[in-house]
Amino acid sequence: MSKMKAMDRSEAAKTVLFAAMISVLFVCAVFLSDIISYVSTVLSIMYIILSAAIYGFCLISRNRIIWLVKWGLSLPLSYIVFRYFQTHHYSIRALNLVFPDYGRQTAGGAFAMVGLFFMLCILCAVSGIAAMFIKPKNTAFFAKVQLITAVCAGGITVAAVLLLEQQFPPYEYIEAYINS
Repeated sequence: MSKMKAMDRSEAAKTVLFAAMISVLFVCAVFLSDIISYVSTVLSIMYIILSAAIYGFCLISRNRIIWLVKWGLSLPLSYIVFRYFQTHHYSIRALNLVFPDYGRQTAGGAFAMVGLFFMLCILCAVSGIAAMFIKPKNTAFFAKVQLITAVCAGGITVAAVLLLEQQFPPYEYIEAYINS
């Protein structure tokens, strides 16, 4: 008899939920760490490390197939979340919240954001690979803790993004300022 058992509907739904949470945490960490870096680089790096740890924690699965499904589903979902941020000009609007009438992001600011992005990618890759080899002893208890942690972290992240979104100046105002 095979050691791997098939996923039931409940486990499949949880796997999709984890993939969505991983996507939200990863993409939001890219943009929120950029905002935090304007206040403190140390806090931004700490946020990236925490995000990567939660990323890896959410990937821990009872077998490698479920791990692969979570990770595989998170890729297209990450693209969807990224497009949301891109179409809403999140970085530019955040920059103009911190520094009123700043305009567009400078090349140096974009370079710093790329550096934070690569740091996040490397840390998420390390935690994701580590998650592939971690096998919790009490899987039922671990699954509950993992679900609660993922939902709380995802909920807090989404709430922070939406709260900040309400505080940002409209993109049209920024464009008018740049073009004047």
